[in-house]
Amino acid sequence: MEEPTITELLNKIEFLKKALEFYANKKNYVENIPIATSIASQIELDEGEQARFALEQIEDIQEYNKTLLRNYHKVIDQIKEQMDEPNAKQLNKIETIEELIKKYGDKNI
Repeated sequence: MEEPTITELLNKIEFLKKALEFYANKKNYVENIPIATSIASQIELDEGEQARFALEQIEDIQEYNKTLLRNYHKVIDQIKEQMDEPNAKQLNKIETIEELIKKYGDKNI
């Protein structure tokens, strides 16, 4: 998977927001229409396409985040191998970012 740019990630987030707004908008649902009519709501016409695409985008972002974390650990391990022990101990303090992500989620850091 090619690394997405910040702009691409922001575009995906914007799309996810639009998809949620689409499903949240009550105007996209048909209300008070007799069953005999063939008028369909925007939701029915969409048949979940927006939601499925949004979910794919979320999976892409999650996979990219996993790749970033794996690469981060590789770089840290390489740096540790080249450092003396006192400096390596200092570097261990930097690794607490992963603990913060686990504790607070990456949205709150």
